[in-house]
Amino acid sequence: MNVNGNEYSWSSLSARFGGARLDGAKSIKYSDEIEGREAVYGASRKPRGRTRGRYKVGDCSLTLYLSDFKSLIAELGNGWGDVEGELVVHFEEGDEIHEHVLERVKLSGGDHSAEEGTDAATVEIKLNVMDIRRDGLYLVAA
Repeated sequence: MNVNGNEYSWSSLSARFGGARLDGAKSIKYSDEIEGREAVYGASRKPRGRTRGRYKVGDCSLTLYLSDFKSLIAELGNGWGDVEGELVVHFEEGDEIHEHVLERVKLSGGDHSAEEGTDAATVEIKLNVMDIRRDGLYLVAA
């Protein structure tokens, strides 16, 4: 549902990892799926049913401007790739708030990018995520 004609957009988003606010986030990407939900056949051409499959978190990443990346890893300290935390993403329009929580996240390194021109330098951080909760709900219940 949009709020006063406004759909959620990048300006609706705020994020934090552990205690660090990620005000300099340029982009965030996360996904999950049920993998291998395959049809099961017997002695028939039509399926008898399907397997339950298994839960899998897809490719997840966070892109920060270089100055914000430096602040984040300074707060996390030496061995910042071993720190496990939650990445909390809020989408807010008016009184309407949606919260997505990426659970048991570890940062898996940074891909630095700078180009000739006027764009600011960025760092794409690959995220290792164990589960995703959207507005308190999971794709697969425990």
